[in-house]
Amino acid sequence: MSQVRVLIADDSPMAQSVIRTVLESDPDIRVVGTAGNGMEAVSLSSELRPDVITMDINMPHMNGFEAIQKIMASHPTPILVITSSREAGTAFKSLSFGALEVMEKPQLEADFQASNFEDFNRRIKMISRVKVVTHLSGKNRRIELSVQKPRMSRMVAIVSSTGGPRALAAILGLLPSTLAAPVLIVQHMADGFMEGLVSWLQGISPLRVKMAEDNERLTDGTVYVAPSGRHLTVDVRLRLCLSPGNASDGHCPSGNVLLESLAHTAGSRCMGILLTGMGSDGASGLQALRASGGRALVQDEQSCLIYGMPRAAIENGAAEQALPLDGLAGEIIQYAGLSAAATGL
Repeated sequence: MSQVRVLIADDSPMAQSVIRTVLESDPDIRVVGTAGNGMEAVSLSSELRPDVITMDINMPHMNGFEAIQKIMASHPTPILVITSSREAGTAFKSLSFGALEVMEKPQLEADFQASNFEDFNRRIKMISRVKVVTHLSGKNRRIELSVQKPRMSRMVAIVSSTGGPRALAAILGLLPSTLAAPVLIVQHMADGFMEGLVSWLQGISPLRVKMAEDNERLTDGTVYVAPSGRHLTVDVRLRLCLSPGNASDGHCPSGNVLLESLAHTAGSRCMGILLTGMGSDGASGLQALRASGGRALVQDEQSCLIYGMPRAAIENGAAEQALPLDGLAGEIIQYAGLSAAATGL
């Protein structure tokens, strides 16, 4: 296997050194260059043709957003934006310009151990295999469908991990504000980044997007995102419940925990969807939901950054169908319907 060639773009020499140390702890990765600003990143990406670019956002002369736009428009390259949690609110905008993922900057500890950075390097290697295409920023195309108001309220639950923010944006950007169902989301993400994700998604989706709160009543046309470190479930009163709990399948919040609760409380009134991500979180929960009469869909392999979670649901027989992102949005609209105000009923 040939080494993954990485270009580091960051205006801080210290940050460059930390990222280089982390990357070069893996013999399958080689740093081929460093850029101190966006202009250098654009130039070096053309000259060096790296397999992956790690991109900072706040840089002089040309910031990360502009650099990503220019790189993706002229010589597309897989880009991982790495930033601090305090900048997460703006960093997610980079996904709209063609970046593949946003991740927290690695930190070097006094007792440095290479194993601490396996996840970071694993993502670098996975992203290097993604085929990216020329990306010209534009608005999402809304799906126009003839739908009827459902007889009873329905719910939609979406579970995603690596590559999830882009997939969620693609789906939520296509849903109408009059959707006659609440949407519950579990996204695996580092502490401190969830607020930024919610803010970014709200700017993309016509639906109301918010962080889920304990004992909150579900409302149609609203997207509820599980906060970091809390499991999200729905009780028999159809109210949200947040609990600290232990990590399930290594995750808190867990897709399995959410979907299994919906299998008990909503059953046939719920659609569950698994999107891109590593591992198998959500597969057993989706199986329970389908067994209770609910719908069970997954993202197709071609549109996934990482096909692990959808594949697990297909292998255990949970998934009814695998669809691209626009197809999933269409299924949500057909399943949930529109509000009475939208349909004139």
